[in-house]
Amino acid sequence: MVQAYMVSELLCHCLYMVSSVIALLKPVVFFMASALGCLHCFWMALLCLAIALYHGCLGNQWSSL
Repeated sequence: MVQAYMVSELLCHCLYMVSSVIALLKPVVFFMASALGCLHCFWMALLCLAIALYHGCLGNQWSSL
């Protein structure tokens, strides 16, 4: 039971870190996309970044168990 609690705690921390990184990079990616004239690239870049960070985070979490 303690291990399940630790996993959920790590997952919450991990998701918080991912959202923080995305929040920091969002203005940079937005201005780059608007300068290039493709705002749909902005949303695609955010989605790809979120997926990459989330999978990297989960991989690190499960390997440490």
